[in-house]
Amino acid sequence: MEIEIVNKLMESKHFLFTANLMAFSAFCKYFNISTLVLYIASNFNNLHSRIIYEYNLAQKDSRQLFNQNISKERIIEIKDKTGGYAILLLKAMIFPENDFEENDFVYTENPKTKNEALYSFGAWLSRIDDLWDIEKDNLIGLKQLATERVVTWDSIISETEKMKNGLKEYYPSSKVNQVIQKYFAPLIDKEIYRKYGVNKI
Repeated sequence: MEIEIVNKLMESKHFLFTANLMAFSAFCKYFNISTLVLYIASNFNNLHSRIIYEYNLAQKDSRQLFNQNISKERIIEIKDKTGGYAILLLKAMIFPENDFEENDFVYTENPKTKNEALYSFGAWLSRIDDLWDIEKDNLIGLKQLATERVVTWDSIISETEKMKNGLKEYYPSSKVNQVIQKYFAPLIDKEIYRKYGVNKI
């Protein structure tokens, strides 16, 4: 069912985006919506224009990551937004009538809202992705969180706990632990990366 949903999203004429299927699958199971039938509302663009704008802008800004003089602060800003707004966009598609507050979201252990907790989850996913892509990114000269050592295999453990603490402010603690352990724990295991990630370019 989740594959069908992703296919519908990818075929949508409203906008184009690349979904992290693993994150989406976990998201579906977490919210117990495996039987979801997705219909994108005709007024989706109007309802969520800011989320769409911010997501597309982050994707466009990602080109700056090839600039060898880009600052670490700018890398963090771009990567947080690409991951964070991707998750918020998925949520908006699943729950199109939900309101999204207009304040700026940040990657934080102490989110002020449920949406900021989800944004932080997406920003955390960007860190995981960069760790797994570090060799490829170094080869092509792409400046990322891992290549610049903003995130490392050592630091991702504490960042994971911070992200989980943020989610637990708005979701049951047991559910957060269950989802992260079941779907994401292997991705932050350095030994698994050494076995399956290194030189798998």
